[in-house]
Amino acid sequence: MKRFRLALKSILPLAIIDLRYRVRDIRVSLGVRRKYGNSSYVSDLMATLRAFIRPGKTILYYPERPPVNMAEYKLCALLGYAITVNPNHRFDVAFKYKDATFTDPDILKVIPTDRSMIINGHSLDISKHAVGAVFAKVFGYDLEVDPTQYDGNIVEKSNKNGTHDGRIIQGRISPEDIKPGCVYQKAIDNESDKEGFVLDYRVPIHKEQIPLVYRRYHPIENRFSENAFVEVEETADIFSAEELDKLTLLTKKMSVDYGELDVLRDKDGRIYVVDVNNTPAGPPKKLPNQACRIALKRMSKSFAQMLDGRRT
Repeated sequence: MKRFRLALKSILPLAIIDLRYRVRDIRVSLGVRRKYGNSSYVSDLMATLRAFIRPGKTILYYPERPPVNMAEYKLCALLGYAITVNPNHRFDVAFKYKDATFTDPDILKVIPTDRSMIINGHSLDISKHAVGAVFAKVFGYDLEVDPTQYDGNIVEKSNKNGTHDGRIIQGRISPEDIKPGCVYQKAIDNESDKEGFVLDYRVPIHKEQIPLVYRRYHPIENRFSENAFVEVEETADIFSAEELDKLTLLTKKMSVDYGELDVLRDKDGRIYVVDVNNTPAGPPKKLPNQACRIALKRMSKSFAQMLDGRRT
């Protein structure tokens, strides 16, 4: 299917592809509003058609279009914003969207605005090495370890984003056992107060705002698996003011205007940012639908404020 889409893009003009997707958005956006909104069918239908004919804003996503399971797609649908992938189309805000660990900045040259005005326009490296290096500078303690010198549990995982291939090994290891393309991080003791589960926090970032925090629970015996269950929490109930300042500083240093962080709290009380994602899906799987509605409603406000501050 992906090969078919790529072949189609190479044949059809971008304007036709863009229109085709925008027409499809009528049906999909209506489904989003029906599932996560709180209005009648007629109201949702009228709002969806209005967004197609005269949207509140038109957001340029480039070089890729966010899939329908991405958080920003749902937020645009709920806010009545249109999405385009055509840089020659009129737009209000530009968004760099590339589901990749590394991005070539030259791909953004076709967008008729300065790269500093493009949301995530300078977010070009979200590798685990990059996260570990910036984390150490901001927080003053290390996440990455030398596996040949570290005595204790170590997480071995790919340097690339979104691979979900983490595993725990025992340090020290011999130099020949180091895998190319992997990073080695301190294994955080994040066992939760719910017996049999570890806990991590998924933290949405909308410029310098953190509208909420997801508490995600995983079985101890399979801590790198999908969520067992998820809860929504107030940001101030999870992190101190100092921690929040450091989290927003980390995202600023990584040039992530919009995204999500994966944060673990060790038994010693310190937090660790183990992943930064600038193309987040969401809300997380296993979050009840009513909680999804609450989360998206809250994120809609900070998302809209972020876009208002970055108009072309």
